[in-house]
Amino acid sequence: MMLKNKVAVVTGSSKRTGKAIALALAENGADVVIHYNKSKNEAEKVVKKIRSFGRKSTSVSANLTKPKEVKAMFKQIYNEFKRIDILINNFGNFFIKDISKLTYEDWDFLIDTTLNVTFYCCKACLPYMRQRKFGRIINMGDSEADKMS
Repeated sequence: MMLKNKVAVVTGSSKRTGKAIALALAENGADVVIHYNKSKNEAEKVVKKIRSFGRKSTSVSANLTKPKEVKAMFKQIYNEFKRIDILINNFGNFFIKDISKLTYEDWDFLIDTTLNVTFYCCKACLPYMRQRKFGRIINMGDSEADKMS
């Protein structure tokens, strides 16, 4: 169990790629926090599956485009697990369209739900990792991550 005693947070992990990552982490010994925005039922199923591996798990809901919600989410996670070792930012939205058809509003939405979300999560999580002098952050894009809208 290479990840035994590690706590991982995976954003957008109630479905698809994030779910697969969360389950793989748990199968390798990590306790895993499942983040979702609107997919509570799916998140609870992932939590149940992780617990069936004998790992600790919980789900947390937050709109990651809101810095206060992100900060509160990481505080809640730390208070419950007493550590955060791994953060996987698996969140984002993408438009598959010609750039000439992309509106300014589309662009703002993309920046908010990819770059800003990644920044907010890293900024909120880093103090807990630095406190323990250990942490790993993986940022990735998933066009099918838990949708904001």
